[in-house]
Amino acid sequence: MKTQPWILDFEAAAKSGTAVVGGKGYQLGLLVRYGLPVPEGFVLSTQALEQVLLSNLAITMPAAAASSEELRQFQAAFAALPFPEDIRVELVRALEQRGWSNTAFAVRSSAPMEDSNVASFAGIHDSVLDVVGIDALISAIKTVWVSLWSPQAVSYRQRLGISQAGMAVVVMPMVRAVSAGVAFSCDP
Repeated sequence: MKTQPWILDFEAAAKSGTAVVGGKGYQLGLLVRYGLPVPEGFVLSTQALEQVLLSNLAITMPAAAASSEELRQFQAAFAALPFPEDIRVELVRALEQRGWSNTAFAVRSSAPMEDSNVASFAGIHDSVLDVVGIDALISAIKTVWVSLWSPQAVSYRQRLGISQAGMAVVVMPMVRAVSAGVAFSCDP
């Protein structure tokens, strides 16, 4: 049963916490809260993935000790699941409200333990770039979701003792950069 919105802007993401919007979504929300320049975007909450799993009980989650082949089979089965129409409607509404029907997006993973003081998950989950249109957006979201069960993601969680897996998805317009870089600090 839905208890929170599926789609949250960054201000709402900062109030919701990592369990709902994942590490990346939460950190983007904090940056917005502190007045730093962040391109507009939104987060599809972890609850959306939970809805897909709950509405498709016929699909069996892989065991903790699943082989790479079993994980790939699960990923294929999950990717073939229908996308919930009610979530699709909310995505279309979010795009239309922002005037983004023909905008190219970056669709990024935002797992609850990503970018935390325990784990980074850097390069573990998939991102999809230059996504245009609702059908391509839904396909990209499913790509990000299924990366939660990639052999490397499962292995990484096991190594860190993380038993629960969830995934929110950050959706932001592509920024056409002239140059780019990454900055690290002790306490952002």
